[in-house]
Amino acid sequence: MTSEQAEAHDAFRVTVNGVWASVIAGRMSDDDGWAAVGDALAELRDEVGE
Repeated sequence: MTSEQAEAHDAFRVTVNGVWASVIAGRMSDDDGWAAVGDALAELRDEVGE
């Protein structure tokens, strides 16, 4: 894994952790949380190129 891929992966993990923290706190619905995770995963795939 290149350093750029590692940075993209780390950013994805931070995003996902933030999304679920929002869901748990009640600031975001489960459906919106899953949608946000899907968007973050698509962005990760674009950045990593896989």
